[in-house]
Amino acid sequence: LKNQTGSWRKVSELLNQADVEFGFGTDEMKQVLEQTDISNSKASKLINIAQDDRISAVFHRRSQALHCTVENMSWTQKRQQFLSFIIPLKVN
Repeated sequence: LKNQTGSWRKVSELLNQADVEFGFGTDEMKQVLEQTDISNSKASKLINIAQDDRISAVFHRRSQALHCTVENMSWTQKRQQFLSFIIPLKVN
C-alpha cells in the first residue's frame, strides 16, 4: 500500500506539471490523458492532491521518516559487519 501511495503521489505530481505546462483543457493535456488512460475527473482529483499543501506536508514527513529508518538500518548493518570483522581479531 505504501508503494502504491507513493506511485500515485508521483503520478499526481506529473499530472500537475503537465497541467501547469499545457493547461487542463488543451490538446496536449488531452493527449497525455488518452495515452495514460486516466479520465478527466481522476486527473483533476490527482492534480488537486498534488497542489494540496497539507497532503504534501504529510507525504514529505513520511518520506523523511522512511529515509531516517533506512539510514539507521544501514548504520546498524555496517556496525554489525565491522564488529564481525573486529571480534575475531581480538587477542586475549
